[in-house]
Amino acid sequence: MDIVFWQLMPSHHQSGVMRHLAKTWNRKMHAVFDMKMLPERRKLGWQPPDMDSIELHFLDEEKNPQKFVSDFVAEHRDAIHVLSGFRGCHSVELAWAKLRQYPTSRLAVIAERPNMQTWKSYLKKLWYKHFIKKYRRRFKAILPMGRLGMKWFQGIGCSEDALFPYMYQNDSMTAQQNTQTAAARSGNVKFVYAGQFIRRKGCDLLLRAIRMLPSNGWSLDMVGEGGELNDYIKSFIDSNKLPIRYIGKCNSSEVVSCLQRYDVCIVPSRHDGWGMVVNEAIEAGLGVIVSDRTGASDLVEVSGAGIVVPANNVSALSGAMQSVLDNPGQVSLWQMKAKKFAPRICASSVGSYLHDVLTYSFLGRDIKRPEAPWLLS
Repeated sequence: MDIVFWQLMPSHHQSGVMRHLAKTWNRKMHAVFDMKMLPERRKLGWQPPDMDSIELHFLDEEKNPQKFVSDFVAEHRDAIHVLSGFRGCHSVELAWAKLRQYPTSRLAVIAERPNMQTWKSYLKKLWYKHFIKKYRRRFKAILPMGRLGMKWFQGIGCSEDALFPYMYQNDSMTAQQNTQTAAARSGNVKFVYAGQFIRRKGCDLLLRAIRMLPSNGWSLDMVGEGGELNDYIKSFIDSNKLPIRYIGKCNSSEVVSCLQRYDVCIVPSRHDGWGMVVNEAIEAGLGVIVSDRTGASDLVEVSGAGIVVPANNVSALSGAMQSVLDNPGQVSLWQMKAKKFAPRICASSVGSYLHDVLTYSFLGRDIKRPEAPWLLS
């Protein structure tokens, strides 16, 4: 049977897996997107990824998107439909409105746990609980981001039998261009933050943490652009004599090569459904200091290539950075562990796992329940 992905836009966070699946699945693959690229993502340097042989459809190019989706679902009612989340995406919402009319439709979903740090959190959780209670038997495979996602979706009533941990991944086409490991360390410890300058990502926590460090022996570069903390970060740098620099944006295809210039990547998020920069740092051969509310903290915990710290805890974040200054040999140890672990999180590895999950869930073949390769000890 064919596979149809329903997503907001093509993304290098999933394109590698989708290409791998298209090459290993013995039927046709389609992908239906809201649009080719969000304007804000384009400003951040995102490029349309290579989707190879996958047949692409864009709703913003259709005169009547609702009719297109209705006709498309009717034509592909026997396919495996992989939704990107349960809500919040136009293509997903249109697809679900039609798919739920077919009781035998084959449904899977890739979902981040929602951000529960806003005033809408209570209502959001009620919506999810109601939706899962009503429709959970319709979804044969639910793929939450990381163990944090698994725990959250279990907590709202999803069957453990249908849950399979999942992750975003760096596109292998990009990774192939970045085969060098991080440079050998010399002198000061070079910390780096790479991402949006927004409160959810914890930029302000990081700036508070570095005030607790000694005035020498380290440096911090802030790589990124945009967000409500952009002006605050620039003002902080201008008004302090700490060894911190504002670098500006880095194109998505260049993140791994950019990170290779540093020793340790800092990911201090208050909430992150996944946290793609953790993947990119490990593929660049860096250790990572990451908060425990970041989905990708799984990668640091399993690989040993870094430290997981409590979210929203400035002292713990500063203490982790200080431990690197006190034990500079950690940098080389983390680099070694990151390099060893990186093949387990590449697009082909995750793509093979997704292939097995869909085979196990929908084709009724007598195979062992798939295990996520990045979580195996």
